[in-house]
Amino acid sequence: MKVSELNKVTFSEFGKILTMDTIGAVDKKNEFDWYTTAGQIEMAPLCCSGLLSCRYRDRKVVKMECHHGSSEVIVALDGDMIMVAAPNDDDLKDNSRVRAFLIRKGQAIAMKPSTWHWIPFPVEKNDCHALVIFRDGTGDDDLNFKTLVEPVVVE
Repeated sequence: MKVSELNKVTFSEFGKILTMDTIGAVDKKNEFDWYTTAGQIEMAPLCCSGLLSCRYRDRKVVKMECHHGSSEVIVALDGDMIMVAAPNDDDLKDNSRVRAFLIRKGQAIAMKPSTWHWIPFPVEKNDCHALVIFRDGTGDDDLNFKTLVEPVVVE
């Protein structure tokens, strides 16, 4: 599977990209400007965050996970990473709708609830880290796994 550039069109089936490109011009006379993304992310009243350390490894996906009760936000902190995902209505009986996206350092995505995905792959031969935000308790009661019929290998 080839890796796609992350853009509004290619990622729309999976979620949204959170980027400064989607906001208005910054007013230079202000010390700061604030832009809310609340309308773009389906989050619960209580959310948690964590730091994910993604190990460099073979780019082979044999299973995927999803969270039915929350969007998941992933921010690439210190390196480019590849995210493998499938739309939330995919039954994963074949890999026809599975895609791989390049998330560059500093970019953020907000996956729709129930979007299938796997732990990102670092692009470089070292670990990379991501900030992850989802509904509080997701790791305890909303981890849903499915083994793929055929593994996905990312080029």
